[in-house]
This record gives sequence, structure tokens and C-alpha cells, in this order.
Amino acid sequence: MVLLTKLTLALSRVHPLVYLFTFLTAIPAFALSCVFVAPQGFYAPYARYEPSAVSDTLQLASILEGALHRSFDARSGQEFVVGNWKLDLGSLRVDNVHSTDGTKLSFRVSFSADGIDKRGAKQVGWSIIVTVSEHPTHAIISDPNSITTYRIPDVDFSKYASPFKEEYEELFKLVFGQNEFFATVTPALALSGPEELRFRRYLLGVKGDPSSISGDLPRMIYLSAVVITTLGFGDIIPITPEARILVAMEAITGIVFAGLFLNALAYHALSTLGQKRGSESRAATLGDDN
Repeated sequence: MVLLTKLTLALSRVHPLVYLFTFLTAIPAFALSCVFVAPQGFYAPYARYEPSAVSDTLQLASILEGALHRSFDARSGQEFVVGNWKLDLGSLRVDNVHSTDGTKLSFRVSFSADGIDKRGAKQVGWSIIVTVSEHPTHAIISDPNSITTYRIPDVDFSKYASPFKEEYEELFKLVFGQNEFFATVTPALALSGPEELRFRRYLLGVKGDPSSISGDLPRMIYLSAVVITTLGFGDIIPITPEARILVAMEAITGIVFAGLFLNALAYHALSTLGQKRGSESRAATLGDDN
């Protein structure tokens, strides 16, 4: 009992700013622990709507666009002509990248085509909505450090009427044609190893893995601040034992240091008040003596 009293008194004598500094330092410390100890231990379904996720979406669109242009370069000797239209390869763009559940990815491919008939120069715009699966259909390993994955894209052509339906089908085959492996079999989307990694990380982010979305450390600092102050918004949830242990430890740490801070603050306030009253009492005593 005496030891407990001495310990309480010793903790009370610590300056409150020490506890406050420790409390605030624990926020980034636990955030770093979450990033390195439990990198995939959290579920964050709303992270996909953050500005960093939007940036990742634009980056993925650029990657898909680059993959299509690379397939064009590999078929440099081929004529990209459908009927009386010749594709303007430089006009190809990829946008509207999105996924609802992380199992499939949809995106829009748009481009223009130049008229090559004798009725005069003209140009028309085309666009198709393409969907690809989460998992590749095939992969080619050219060497230990190089891999190319292939996915068979899907397009719903039923909404187009003839003759536009046939033209769109031919354009689709031209855009997604490959110079190797799928050359004469079926259109495909080919991704290099780094592109495949970025593709998978994006879909993992859609599924709720916050570590797969840019800005993971600031996100974990936010979570750490929410946990240590026991607010508990619930927008980021620990789902692995390691993550749950870290969250529990931080919540307990927050309560303990908040209590120590308030206790030390009260102790020093009372000590200051006691010293002030002692000074006033001595001053009054001296005044009476005079």
C-alpha cells in the first residue's frame, strides 16, 4: 500500500506536458506499427473514395492506355482499317475506370477514325466499354524477371444495331489484338509485371485493403488518432489478430496517459494554488507583525 502511494505520488509529480508529449508521440508511433506490423490487417471500405484513390484510378487508366499503345507498336506493320475507316492510333484514350466489388474492372476506350473513302475527309469518334476479370487468363514468363499477363476483355455488343455492331466488333478486335500468343485466337489485354501489380493493388483497394491505396501512412495516423482518443468511428476496422492487438494496446495506452495527464495537471494546479496561498499567508503574517 505504501509502495502504491509512493508510485502515485511520483507519477503525479511528473510535469503534465511530459504525458501530453508522450500521448501525442504515440499517435505516429502506433500508425507506423500498423503499417509495418499489420500492413493488410485492416478493412477500409471507404478508402476507395479518398483523393489518393482517385489519383490511383487515373494512374491505372494511364497504365491501361499505355498497354494498348504498346500493342499497337508491336503491330506496326498492320493496317488498322475497318470498312472505310482508319483508326487514329494517337487519339486512343482510356478513362472511366471503375470496379464495384474488386472482382472485375470496367473502363472506356475511346478513339477517332478517319474516313478513307472518296466522299471527302471526315472523322468519327468511337468508344466502347470494356470489362476484364480480376484474374488473368494466361501468363508468359520470358525470363525470371519478366512476365506478361493476358486477360480476355468482354464487351456487350448487343446494344448496337447493324451495321454498327459489326463495325464495333471489328474495331474491338483491332484495338485488343496481340502480336504474340493471342495473335489469331482472341483479343486480349496484355499487362507487364509492374502493370499487373498496379492492376491487382487497385482491385484490392476496392475490396477494402487500405494498404493497397496510396496514402496508407496518413490514413493510419488518422486511425491512430481516432483509436487513442477512443472516438471509434468504425470506418477502418482491424481484421487480423496483429491489427486487433495493436488497436487494443493503443486504446489502453490512450486511456492511461489521458488519466496520468489529468492527474498530473490537477496535482500541479493544487501545488501551485497551495504555494500561492502559503505566500499570501506569510505575507499577511508579516503584515500583522509590523
